[in-house]
Amino acid sequence: MKKIILTILVAMSATITMNADEYLFSSAEFKSGGFGGFGFSSMKVNGKTTNLTSGGGGWVINDTFYVGGRGYSSRENVGEKNRFSYGGVELGYMHTSSSFYNPFISVIYGYGGIGDKHNSDDNYKYELSSTSIETGVQIKVIKWFRVVPFIGWTSIQFDENDKYKDSDFGGLNYGIRLDFGSWKK
Repeated sequence: MKKIILTILVAMSATITMNADEYLFSSAEFKSGGFGGFGFSSMKVNGKTTNLTSGGGGWVINDTFYVGGRGYSSRENVGEKNRFSYGGVELGYMHTSSSFYNPFISVIYGYGGIGDKHNSDDNYKYELSSTSIETGVQIKVIKWFRVVPFIGWTSIQFDENDKYKDSDFGGLNYGIRLDFGSWKK
């Protein structure tokens, strides 16, 4: 019985040793990078086109997919003293090419609201959830800098309130971002 167990253990260790160089993400094929940046865009807020600022970044996987976060905030008041903002998790795909640009598409799902810009607590007066789909091109200016014009569609869903309607927010959005980082191409 001891010989059988010893033979099985030796066979298992030989099998494990033979397959030691096989990994789910082989170091020869796996590339990782990251980026961050800021941008400016326009979107319908409370029934009129409004300028937004944004910031975000992410982790780039194999020069194709990226996972990160992005947030937007109005530069103008919505109502009297209130600011509109939203942000969330961003998932994206970019077609990496040898030319000076990469087309991309991303989805951002998150949370936000309208609140008093002078309010010290983090509570919004009117809460919302948001979903955005954006597409554009990443223009490679230099190795670590990209200019990113984009166009997209944003859907805003407010929690129950009597003041703001979902249809007065979101819709077509467009803008430009300036991204800095390492894309490991």
